[in-house]
Amino acid sequence: MKRIERIILSLILIHGLLLLLCQFLLLETEWVWQLHPIQEYLGVFNQQPATDRMDF
Repeated sequence: MKRIERIILSLILIHGLLLLLCQFLLLETEWVWQLHPIQEYLGVFNQQPATDRMDF
């Protein structure tokens, strides 16, 4: 029984370390910007006259 508990505890620790590593990589590197680039939507950024669309 102690062997199973030791294996489960080691898997939980490895999982926790991987979660912290992924969190650090997503917050502190520019991978997020490469995975999800910011698109310019109407009304979100500076207001410029839209020349590619006609509003009725």
